[in-house]
Order: sequence, then structure tokens, then C-alpha cells
Amino acid sequence: MKRAPNSPPSIVPPPPTAWVPAEEQASNRLFALALSWAAYGAMTVAAVALVLYVFGGLPPFVPVDTLMHLWGQSAHDLSLSAHLPTGWQWLQGLHHGDFLALGALALFAGAVIPAHLALVPVLIRRKDWVYLALVLAQVAVFLVAAWPVGEGRSPSPTPPTQQGAVSARKAGLGPARQR
Repeated sequence: MKRAPNSPPSIVPPPPTAWVPAEEQASNRLFALALSWAAYGAMTVAAVALVLYVFGGLPPFVPVDTLMHLWGQSAHDLSLSAHLPTGWQWLQGLHHGDFLALGALALFAGAVIPAHLALVPVLIRRKDWVYLALVLAQVAVFLVAAWPVGEGRSPSPTPPTQQGAVSARKAGLGPARQR
């Protein structure tokens, strides 16, 4: 790129691809493409979940008026008061709008896993065993981090109806609306 005469020299460094070998540029593009697709998929699910939740297409697990009373509680107390499932049991509640939104967040968090796995065939083809081991170790760390450890109690994911209304009244939160 030519400079105009009498213009000051550019202080902008060259693009980062200038010193990255072409072989690595291709794997970087593959990783970015896989991450982009996974993120767009999660974004689509999040948009659908939001529309279904806001417009009542899917009933919420915790009614909005009850949620407003529970809002100031700690996460532990909220979980107990609203009878929220623990660990991976929230997956059983995906037919509720609020849990579907939670599922979309989980997809965002997990979007890096398919991006990493997309690199595995490339690294095997290049016989780049060190990077392959690092990629597989990162995927293992992501999966272990998502694994529920020491869940403790395991309530079934049933919406707070009579039992939730009684516990909300005992907590001084007023009557909970029944759905």
C-alpha cells in the first residue's frame, strides 16, 4: 500500500496474518468459522426462546409475579424457594420458557467445543500431535467444568404450584399466582 507524498509514516502495525504461516491461517479461519456457526446457532435459539417466553408461547417454570418476590434472595435461597432443579436436571424443563433461555446460554458457553473439535481432523492430517493433545485437553476441561459435581439434593423439575404457593406465603411473599 503506497503512502501519499508528504504524509506521515503509518504507526499502524501490519495485519497479524502477515507473520502467521498460511497453514495456520487456514486452521484459524476454520476455528473462527466453526465458532461463528455455533454462536449464531445459539443466538437463534436465544431469540426464539425470548420470543416464546415474552409472548407466552411457553409457560415459565417460575411465574413472573413470584419471581419478582424472589429476586432479592441469594441463588441458593431462590433455588430452594422456587423448587428449581439442580445439576443437569434443568434439561428436563426445556418446555418452560425460562429454562429454554437457560439452554440458549448453555449453547453460548459450549460454542467453543465444536470449534475446537473442528480442528481435530486438520491437526491429525498435519501430524501436529502437540496441538492435537492441547485441543483435546481443552475440550476435556470444558466438559469436566460443565459436569455437575456434588449436586446434593435432586428435586424433580415441577413448577411451583401449591407447594410453591405455600412456601411463598410462609416466606411472607404473599399469594403466588397459580398457572
